Amino acid sequence: MKDPNDSIGYLLMQIGKQRRTMSNALLNQQKLHSGQDLMLYYLNEEDGQTATQLAGKLAVKPATVSNMVDRMAAEGLLERRKGTIDKRTARIFLTTKGQTVFASIDKAWEDVEDKTTKGLSIIEKFMLKRLLYQVYTNLS
Repeated sequence: MKDPNDSIGYLLMQIGKQRRTMSNALLNQQKLHSGQDLMLYYLNEEDGQTATQLAGKLAVKPATVSNMVDRMAAEGLLERRKGTIDKRTARIFLTTKGQTVFASIDKAWEDVEDKTTKGLSIIEKFMLKRLLYQVYTNLS
């Protein structure tokens, strides 16, 4: 029988755990919870989205987005505004504090990426990304 600790799956699982631990530590420094960094990212890319739009991007239910927005608005990171055309629709915007926190998160993501690929050449990084994408596609 093959040793499960010597499998690609085990290695991928261990890499995922290490990256998640590192990412969560960086999020904790900003007083954010998992997923809130992506909310900031999507709003930084396109400010003024609806909860439904964000739910689709985050692959969660709109009610989950609404709860996230409530928590993040209480921290001063986001704000809801009524739509200018359709007053029934609320749109979600980054505050200045949210923009500042996102800039820190974006830098932290770069640091994690650099640490993850330290010692790899540009070609090796490209190949690793291509191979991992193939593995992801195989499992999807």
